Amino acid sequence: MHRNDFYGEYLTFAVICKTMSITDAAKILNKSKAHVSRQLSNLEARIGTNLFIRSSRNISLTDAGEVLMKDALELLAISREIDLKAMALSNELNGSFSITIPTSIATSFFPDVLGKLKKSYPNITFEIVTSNNIEPIALKNIDMAIRIGKPKEENYVSIFLGHYRDIFVASSSYNYSDKLFDNTIVINNFYIRMKRKFSINEKELDLNNFKSTIIVNETATQLRLLEQGFGIGLIPSFAFPFYQNSIKIVAPNLVSDELSVYLVYPYQKKLANKTSKISKSIVQYTTEHLNNKKDTTLTSLN
Repeated sequence: MHRNDFYGEYLTFAVICKTMSITDAAKILNKSKAHVSRQLSNLEARIGTNLFIRSSRNISLTDAGEVLMKDALELLAISREIDLKAMALSNELNGSFSITIPTSIATSFFPDVLGKLKKSYPNITFEIVTSNNIEPIALKNIDMAIRIGKPKEENYVSIFLGHYRDIFVASSSYNYSDKLFDNTIVINNFYIRMKRKFSINEKELDLNNFKSTIIVNETATQLRLLEQGFGIGLIPSFAFPFYQNSIKIVAPNLVSDELSVYLVYPYQKKLANKTSKISKSIVQYTTEHLNNKKDTTLTSLN
């Protein structure tokens, strides 16, 4: 077996250590579960001991796995650092560039941002990864992320882009009741996970008190249901201008805390020319949308 194969096995082991899941490791490595399991089995066979205890539901490290984990994770970090340094050597604005963004941004103003990026960098192939989860961008070799809320990762650069509030909207075809809780609420589980707090007329709003609830896992489906008249829903204020022909603001006296939006990428001593230029462009184009008071409807809601 070539040394390169040993190296790949240890990187696979490191990613499994990071995720404690062969399924998640396979997604990050963009390999099949069978391939990841085979690499792990090959490594265990070569060194003559098991590194994980496997059960039907989860896996855990053996004593031998614990011994190797630290060095394997360091190897993974070094490989990422070498990759970043290698990219920094080139001043060419071509190749691929990946960005992960929340679905609420992907379904509202980001197509406009992407159009400007394509015009500025015609030789770049952009890969857009939409997700409401905090994707491990270093592990997945994603170049940048747009995040809602202050990032907590160490060794990452976080650039503030702007902020927004939430608004209640409904389709004009929906039979809206002035008694707010007599309505059906169509809610993105993002709000449930974040345990957001809202108030109307200085009284805290309990999202569990609505007549009925429809829960969705991403914004595009939520907006589609709202357009079809299924109920009222909380959406980011920045999304409203892109759907105002099919939905309207209801309960305008809703008060919600402002949420911040950040551009995030791994810290590099020498930033690649491509990363530097594209990040500046994303900051410029995204800030224009988030900080335009007319577009975000923050002015009318204050």
